[in-house]
Amino acid sequence: MVKVLMLSWEYGGRHVGFHLENLVGRLISKGYDVHTLHLSGDEYKDVRWGGITYTITPNIKTNLHIITSVFSSLGDYARAISSVVYDAGGFDLIHAHGLLVGLHGLMAKLAYGKPLLLTLYSLEEVRRDGTNLISLAIEGFERHLCDLADALVVNDKGLCKRIAEKYEIPWEKIHVLNEWDGIVDVYKEVLKR
Repeated sequence: MVKVLMLSWEYGGRHVGFHLENLVGRLISKGYDVHTLHLSGDEYKDVRWGGITYTITPNIKTNLHIITSVFSSLGDYARAISSVVYDAGGFDLIHAHGLLVGLHGLMAKLAYGKPLLLTLYSLEEVRRDGTNLISLAIEGFERHLCDLADALVVNDKGLCKRIAEKYEIPWEKIHVLNEWDGIVDVYKEVLKR
C-alpha cells in the first residue's frame, strides 16, 4: 500500500481544499493510505474514509505578509510531518497543493528523501496586483519549487505552457490533469524514479 503525505494550506470547503478533499477520497477508494496535513485554528487528528487528517495550529498567528506566513509555519508543519512518520511509519510520496505548502513539501523531501509532487493552481503573475518585492519573492519560490519538485500537476494546458516557458521546466515534468483523472499514473511514474 502506497502511503501519501498530502500537504495543503486548507482542506474541505472551497477552492484548493475542495479539490484536495475530492482527491483524498478517490485515492483512498483505490487503496492508498493518505495522511493529510493542513492549517486550522484547532489541532486534532481525524479519521475519515480510512484516511487520516491532521490539523495544524500555527504557533505564530499574525504575519506581515504571505512570505512570513510560509516561513513561520515551517516548524508547525515539521512537527506534524514528524507525527505522520511516527503514526504511519513514514510515507512513500509527498504531494503538496499550492505554493504556500510547496516549501514544506521540499523540506520533507530533503529530510526524508521521498519524491515531491507539486500541484499548482495558478502562478503569482496571475494573482498579484502589480509588481512589488513580495510578488518577486513569491515568483522566486515558484521557480525553485518547480525546478526541485520531482513532478508538477496542473489542471490547465495554458498554465502548463506558462510554467514550462517562464521557468524553463521540461514539458515531460508537468502533467495536465482534469478532475484528478490520471493521478495514479503520475504517482506510479514518480515512485519509479
